[in-house]
Amino acid sequence: SIAGTFSMLRLLICLLITAAPHSSSAVARRSRVEIKVHTGGRKKKGLDPAERAAAAARLLHVYDDRLVFESTDRDGCLVVERGSFNTEDGSPLCETAVPVEEAVGVTRPQDSFPIVGIYGVYALPPPVGPVLVVMRASEPVLEAAAHHMQYERVTKLEVIPLRRGQGNEKSPEATHQLDMLCGSLAAHDLFFSRTPTADVTHTMQRTFDMRQRAAASAPWQCADRRFFWNRRVSSFLQAAGAHEWVLPVMNGFIDVRRCASGDGSDVTLVLISRRSAERQGTRLERRGLDEEGNVANFVETEQCVLKEDGTGQAASYVQIRGSIPLFWGHPPHMRCTSRQSILPTLLDWADLYPHQPRHTPATPLPPRAAPTYPHTQPRSQPQPKIQQPRYRPPFHVSQDTARNFHGLSLHVDELLSLYQQRVVFVNLIDKQGDQGRLGQLLKNALAKFAVLKRRWLGGEEASMEDASPISLGDGASSPLGHVWFDFHRECAKKRGGWVNLRKLEEQVQDDLGNHGFFALPGRDEKPLRMQAGVMRTNCVDCLDRTNVVQTLFARRILQEQLDHLGADTDGGTKGSALPTWLEQPFRDAWSENADAISLMYAGTPALKGDFTRKGRRTKTGLLKDGMNSAQRYWLNHFIDPHRQLAIFLFIHGELSEGVADGGSDSERSEDRNEGTGALLSAEVEGDPRPAKILALTAGCILVSLLVPLVVPGGVIQS
Repeated sequence: SIAGTFSMLRLLICLLITAAPHSSSAVARRSRVEIKVHTGGRKKKGLDPAERAAAAARLLHVYDDRLVFESTDRDGCLVVERGSFNTEDGSPLCETAVPVEEAVGVTRPQDSFPIVGIYGVYALPPPVGPVLVVMRASEPVLEAAAHHMQYERVTKLEVIPLRRGQGNEKSPEATHQLDMLCGSLAAHDLFFSRTPTADVTHTMQRTFDMRQRAAASAPWQCADRRFFWNRRVSSFLQAAGAHEWVLPVMNGFIDVRRCASGDGSDVTLVLISRRSAERQGTRLERRGLDEEGNVANFVETEQCVLKEDGTGQAASYVQIRGSIPLFWGHPPHMRCTSRQSILPTLLDWADLYPHQPRHTPATPLPPRAAPTYPHTQPRSQPQPKIQQPRYRPPFHVSQDTARNFHGLSLHVDELLSLYQQRVVFVNLIDKQGDQGRLGQLLKNALAKFAVLKRRWLGGEEASMEDASPISLGDGASSPLGHVWFDFHRECAKKRGGWVNLRKLEEQVQDDLGNHGFFALPGRDEKPLRMQAGVMRTNCVDCLDRTNVVQTLFARRILQEQLDHLGADTDGGTKGSALPTWLEQPFRDAWSENADAISLMYAGTPALKGDFTRKGRRTKTGLLKDGMNSAQRYWLNHFIDPHRQLAIFLFIHGELSEGVADGGSDSERSEDRNEGTGALLSAEVEGDPRPAKILALTAGCILVSLLVPLVVPGGVIQS
């Protein structure tokens, strides 16, 4: 019976939820970062190569009452007290420039080992208390001193308790938060640079600009706050003036591929994606923007081509992605919804443009009527079309027009100040349903902002009444551009497939040409050209469709970069194929980039990855997409709330009051209570939909288990 099937499936779901590894994430299992918790006693053993390299620079001496950080290239030491904390903010007390003899003293330390640097301090509940995270070892990722690019990846971290005399006290909450912290540290690839002139948080163009300015009092003060992931947790070092110990760390992706061109010269392709630490979270827990104009899943991706001939010639191109800059959410929801949109009209046309005729809002659906049957209706009356249910979470959008516009203004102003002259929004969401209405809200708000911004740039006074519908892409006079390309509709098989991406390329080719790219001819020389503008691409998740389109733009610009550097381009034609020696490295780099960003945001590799890697859709790729979609459904509904808490702790340093919901969007709380919780406790009263949903979930789990046995390389990453 339906009731019996429902009960069995509900029991299966509950058992799987209980058995799920909540302390880790899909990314953590792929992590190459080793995490250790310092316990006081340690057996002496030899150092691995990474630690041996770090030993020549910095050492940490662990005492019962203090931690002494010694730098071999400086006279003084940094001393962090154990058990003594600031009464105002609870940060550990520390002292800088302490003479080595005074700091070390005559007492033998409990332990001494080399470190790379200090990551930050975290406030955990007692009995664990505050802990200090240090970077034990790293490995070089890119060594290109001639191009001012010297980056390393953290490979070993150690968590050191700062509270003295913990004894045998135990607390489930403290242990749980410590596990969350260690899992989140292991789940994120962390990159840094020891050289101040090669800041990993900046693009090649911004790094060049900073080298031309006067040096700041401390290198970390020049770091881009958006990608400075340990900015908050290292604030105690900043306040104490221990500037040499503040090492900006970036989370993201770096891929380096060295290629031999046809003429024998070496060219290095570098792909760097910097994930913003602002409004960070998981797929369905973080959407839209916040009060400061920061958007979810904001990523800056830089494609660099380095000519390895000793001259230091290089070229760099930057793109960005980020959630739709409005106050909206997409909370997890396990109940099916009809095709009738539940997204309200929030930015009415008359609110944006008062002099235009007002549009009548759509009539809401009437209350559900009693069921009717075909034999009770006249033959002449057409039968109503049955709306098939969809298992998609509903959109929640703020109805405050002024709040939406203010947040959008902050976001766009920051982009214009950072990326110069012109920002082009490339919107890939559907033009129908909830996505279509959300896209229309964005288009109207951008149109109004573009008019007001153009007036301000021209020194004129502008008001809401002056704003009128305009074409955002009407030339360089407008600081904003907007292209709405319905990816799913245009690339549908019946409309010609993915070849239609050429239509999008034709729409943006003028902007791509006007933006250009940054080119540096050599050391200490002025650049021949600067990038003046940026393409900002988004879909709903800013993952799968965005990856495909950003790869398309990068391919177009890469050909121009090679031509500018004079690299051999045999086998390649402008506007089509890349040189044969660069085609596969380019595809592999962008495929790995897509998977890395998707793993950190959604918990699974990217969808549509076969098109990025092979240039076409394959049956194996479709099967893998089905497997990844099933995993996303499970992770986003049952695991991501826990991951959201861990990410909040990782970035902010503590789980303060007000983040009990995982630091997620406030709009989702009611829906989550009515969704997952109501589903697991639902009673079947003639409505088969809950049973269908649970059957779908069970089917997703079954697909996730069976597909890896059939698809080569289909290893589950959760």
